[in-house]
Amino acid sequence: MRWNVAAGLTGLILILGSAPKAATLIPINQVKDGTDTIVFGINDQNLIAGAFRKGIHQLAFWGELNGHYEKLSKHYDLQARGIDNDGDILLLGSNGGTPCTEIQMERFADGDIKTIQKNRADLNGFPHGMNRKGQFVGAYCADSITKGYVGDNAKYRADIDVSVESNDIEAHGINGSGSVVGDYVDINTGA
Repeated sequence: MRWNVAAGLTGLILILGSAPKAATLIPINQVKDGTDTIVFGINDQNLIAGAFRKGIHQLAFWGELNGHYEKLSKHYDLQARGIDNDGDILLLGSNGGTPCTEIQMERFADGDIKTIQKNRADLNGFPHGMNRKGQFVGAYCADSITKGYVGDNAKYRADIDVSVESNDIEAHGINGSGSVVGDYVDINTGA
């Protein structure tokens, strides 16, 4: 199965079906004993997932908009990048290296954490977005090429295909219909 991504030169916006609805930005509380709280994902029950700073490190959290948060682990340099309607959470484990050495994981609602794998090998790179059904997207590195992909249940499922030759494809979001947004660099034009 191949997935297609729509992209523009400086990023992209995917517009589907009807006119856009007005959005409301909801301020959130800082995580207790932390700073620089950032939210990467929200599900249909308004549970959020993100990261906060504690000293020089980042810790992942999830919780309610009202500030009732749960820290996901005591491991440093972990970000919660998305949350689905079952409470499964997409994680990025940073080891302070390059994007090609980062660890991608999924934490299931029962607390079990598995690394995202392709062909039984841990997938490096960045997980970026998760939809309500638990499908997620991201990017991984292979032979000095960044490839966008889609997955679910802690498993890579397919590369994302774009209509031009590219050695840098990143998928950033996926909706419930499976439409993917992201960006790429055209190898022929550099745009």
